Amino acid sequence: MKPFIRSILMAACLVVMPSSWASVILSLDSNASSVNVGDSFSVDITIAGLGDLSSPSLGAFFIDVSFDNSLFGLDLVSFGDLLNGNAGDPLFSDRFVDDSVSGIVSLSETSFLFDFELDALQPASFTLATLDFTALATGSGALDFALIDLSDELGFSINDATGAGTTVTVPEPPMLALMSAGLIGIGFGRRRYQRR
Repeated sequence: MKPFIRSILMAACLVVMPSSWASVILSLDSNASSVNVGDSFSVDITIAGLGDLSSPSLGAFFIDVSFDNSLFGLDLVSFGDLLNGNAGDPLFSDRFVDDSVSGIVSLSETSFLFDFELDALQPASFTLATLDFTALATGSGALDFALIDLSDELGFSINDATGAGTTVTVPEPPMLALMSAGLIGIGFGRRRYQRR
């Protein structure tokens, strides 16, 4: 192959190659590490390691989050606006949620914005989506990533992304509260019995 043609091919490969990624990290951040049965809590899915209002930015994601469905009930999924740019307008992105598999919620979003629009819109870190849960039973349960598939603003796969989960604890009710509730119940029972 002639040196001139080889140089042109190498230059073309450099233009087409995706941006270099430092270290993209997804994390699950809960607003509470301990909740009581019946309490609601939220978990943010955040991404870090992008360009700060510049390339590289995120163009699409597909994520599976696993959770213990005997401890936590999924109530709501809310997407962020930094792949959409227009508060959820379906003309600017395609969003999908599937919770048909027990203990797994799948989320995906693909932006229809141009690469330069995504670059100008996204900071180095932001929230992709928020998951709202209700604590169903006592125990300690992990929420973690079962699958991560990310693409940059040009559609190239981000292969080196890592994920960090979180743990939420639902403690047993305090013994004093249980004893008090029992004594109150006995008191009402005695009062009802004495009236008869």
